[in-house]
Amino acid sequence: MILPLVFWMFLAGAIAIGWQAGDRADRRVLLTIFVTAAATSAAHNLAEYPLSNIVVVLIDIALLIFVVRYALVSDRHWPVWFAGFHAASIILSISGILLPKGDNDWLTIGAAFWALPALAFMAAGLLMDQRRGIRNTVQ
Repeated sequence: MILPLVFWMFLAGAIAIGWQAGDRADRRVLLTIFVTAAATSAAHNLAEYPLSNIVVVLIDIALLIFVVRYALVSDRHWPVWFAGFHAASIILSISGILLPKGDNDWLTIGAAFWALPALAFMAAGLLMDQRRGIRNTVQ
């Protein structure tokens, strides 16, 4: 029960830092990250295994596509890092779906872990861009 609380606190902190340091286009991505995190949480709470994990993977793939699209048009570097860590999470989640319920616990924990460096690189990248005065060309 403590791990979800830690995740939500970390997510809120990273989003707050990113919101302050980013511009309008960055904030759209931050809002999308927050909404997909809430949708993922709802999927875990409302559906049973394996349906919940399948829904989570679909939500994560949609987020990955959104972030990769942003990375391709943005001058920022953080979306590339975020997409890489998020892709690792998706690979572990898909692997977890393919295994029986008792055998996939470590893969599920591993998939959830990769959200932490993704969010950390997002916040750090936005802060570094703000300090260097780098403006985003995407609006």
